[in-house]
Amino acid sequence: MRPAAKGNMYKVLAVCNHPGGTRVLLPVIESFLDKKPDSFFDLVLTHSSFPLFNLSIRNTHKTIVNEDVSPEDYEKLDLHEYAFVLAGTSISGNLERSFVRKAREQGVPSFSVLDHWCEYHVRFQGTDGHLNAVPDVIFVPDKIAKNDLLGIGIPEWQIVVTGHPAFDVAIKVAEDFSEIKRSKVLQRLGLKDAMNYVLFVSEPVEADHGSKDLGYSEFTLLDRTCRTLLQLELETRLPLIIKLHPREDTSKYDSVLREYNTLKIISVKDEIDRFDLVLSAKLVLGITSLLLLEAALIGLPVYCIIPGDGARSFIGVRLGWVKEIHHEDDLKALLSGYSGKLPSANINADHNAADNIVVHILSVVIIPLIKLKS
Repeated sequence: MRPAAKGNMYKVLAVCNHPGGTRVLLPVIESFLDKKPDSFFDLVLTHSSFPLFNLSIRNTHKTIVNEDVSPEDYEKLDLHEYAFVLAGTSISGNLERSFVRKAREQGVPSFSVLDHWCEYHVRFQGTDGHLNAVPDVIFVPDKIAKNDLLGIGIPEWQIVVTGHPAFDVAIKVAEDFSEIKRSKVLQRLGLKDAMNYVLFVSEPVEADHGSKDLGYSEFTLLDRTCRTLLQLELETRLPLIIKLHPREDTSKYDSVLREYNTLKIISVKDEIDRFDLVLSAKLVLGITSLLLLEAALIGLPVYCIIPGDGARSFIGVRLGWVKEIHHEDDLKALLSGYSGKLPSANINADHNAADNIVVHILSVVIIPLIKLKS
């Protein structure tokens, strides 16, 4: 059964759970509305993604739901009124996977945009552990992601390499950044204009992966960074700014701030634009956050501080965009040598990912519908 379209208005359902999915879906939706202003988007969001969808109310409607869809609610889903379903690929909950599965059952075209190079099987599996939540097409950032998906058994015809939509946004923001913006960031942080800082990009590793016994968490890695800063001479210590993940509570690191109260540590969530915060930093430390890739893309020196060999599975290291820091001695050398210019990666990336995705969807869904109506 073909999805319905009323008059010239095409209704689309977009479903997104986590912030990572928001970063890739939002530019795609904006591009789609620009190219097809007669479209309407129903946005099914969670509390994690809702605040990040800063779209005009025109041609969109937002609904907040839980990240888990019950069997009873799943049976009630009816997607026939939509031209297609566009989904993120979260690693918790079953929200996006439920809508993809229902779309496949009801013959509605479905598309997912992959935001990260990890946990592939989890993103597309059902409750039985099988890959039964694979959409008609998965848009992926590069050939590495494509090969990874091929490796878990997803057919090649369901994978389209488009680039990463979030990178489109990062590049534009970097082009518009100025020293005036940097001064405002430093002022809001309570730092002098001439001062640099280290940015620690936090993420909920313990909550998302605690059962896997990784041997580290965001808490242990932040503690390592703070201990290292304490070993430096007072006049050479950089302030440490913690960029909280959108799913993290503002009080998450209060115990760390109390324990290391002799250090200049400031925890920031949404009160400062994340790109302005990155672009104002001297260097960026983190674990596996997408923001590390964005920071490297826009020219910052970026370091992954996972101990042992764990960092080598992080896509930033695999791409050569992010450098590894395994030992405290290496971290100390890095933090004590901040006065010189730190090297950043030389990166080439597709800058038109969102448009690439929209063009593909238009070619396989909307154009055939136009022909069908005529």
